[in-house]
Formats: sequence, structure tokens, C-alpha cells
Amino acid sequence: MRFEGKPIEKNVYIVLKDTNLELITDLIMMTISKEAIISRLDEIMKLVSNARFFQLTQGVKTFTFILPRELYKGIIDIIGIWNVIEMLNNQAAIVMINPPRIMTTPGIVAYITTLLAFNGINITQIISCYIDTVLVLNEEDSYKAFYILRELITKFRKH
Repeated sequence: MRFEGKPIEKNVYIVLKDTNLELITDLIMMTISKEAIISRLDEIMKLVSNARFFQLTQGVKTFTFILPRELYKGIIDIIGIWNVIEMLNNQAAIVMINPPRIMTTPGIVAYITTLLAFNGINITQIISCYIDTVLVLNEEDSYKAFYILRELITKFRKH
């Protein structure tokens, strides 16, 4: 694939061959009103400080938490169930630990999301944190997605 004369696949290959994957299961994704979080952020951070996984994303009017199922009750005790706008159970995260070059290489996320979409896999949330790219998806689809990405990386490493 070429766009304006630049070989996108070569750049994707260079980054993905040095990418490692982790799969984290048994997660919940909760979208919560901003007002419910701001005044309770210290309590929440104390609760999640030793969590096996935690992502916090701020939107314009909401926050989204992705956290282990075992922290659900603690979060609800802090914020109140009435402040939860939406909740998705049975989520998983594929964490792509990329080389620093990902920061300046266009097309990586587009390549990965297109590959997964062509395989019928929906991504619930995408989060980027420096060299980590986190794909959140239904746990049932996560195993297939992990396998597809693992095979792609393995293929790139062989060439």
C-alpha cells in the first residue's frame, strides 16, 4: 500500500516486528460522569494503586475507567451506581508494547484496526500511552485478536 509515495507497510513492519503483546482479561469498562469523579479522584487512585490493570481516560463530559472486575464494588462504593452512564462487562485488553519509533511512524493503529475489523473484531476502546497501545475489546474476541496480532508480529520477525 502506498500513499503519496511512502511505503506504509515497510514502516509498519519496522515497528511491529519489535512489538510485544500482553493479554489482560476479566475487565470492566465504566463510563462515569465527570462531576462524580473530580471530587473523589484521591479515593479512586488509592483504591486502584495496586491494581493489576487500570486505565483512566478523560473525555469532555465523562471519564472512562477500565479496571479489573474485582475492583468494581470498591469503585461503586466511592462514586455511586447512579453516576455510571454505561458499563461493559467481560472486556479484555491487548497491550501492545511498541518500540519508541511508534511515536513518529504513521499508520500503525490504522493497520492494526483494519486487520482486526476485516476479521470481524470490534474494538471497544483504543488508548495510547507513550509506547503502549491498548486495545480494549470483548473478552470473547480478545483471544482471536491476540492470535491474529501474534501471528502478524511473528511473520514480520521472520522477514
